[in-house]
Amino acid sequence: MDEQKISGTLLRLYMHENDQHEGRLLWDTIMRHANKEGISGCSVFKAIAGFGSHHSIHKGPMPFELHGVQTVRMDFLVTDAESIQLIDWSRRQGLRLFYTTTPAGFGTINAQEVA
Repeated sequence: MDEQKISGTLLRLYMHENDQHEGRLLWDTIMRHANKEGISGCSVFKAIAGFGSHHSIHKGPMPFELHGVQTVRMDFLVTDAESIQLIDWSRRQGLRLFYTTTPAGFGTINAQEVA
C-alpha cells in the first residue's frame, strides 16, 4: 500500500459571490493567493439557497432577480500551518470572512496512477 494519509485541516471560507477586494472578486483573489503560496488545492462552490445571521433567505438565481447575493464557499484541505497562514493573510488584508476549521485526514488513493 503506497497511500500516505496526512493530518490537517478542512478550512472553509464563506463570502458573497460579488464581494470584491482591490477590484477583483474576493474568492478569485483568495484562490490566486493560495495557489501562489503553494497550497495544494482549492474548490469553490456557489450555494443554491441559504440564510445567514440576518435570517434573510436567499435563493437563486431566479429570473429578473439581482445577482450577487448568493454565498460562495471555498474549501481547502491543508496542513494546520497552511490554514493558520491563510487566515492570518486574510486578516492582514482586512478581509471580512466567516470561516470554519475542521480536523481532517486526507490522502491520495493509487497516487502512482497517472490519468
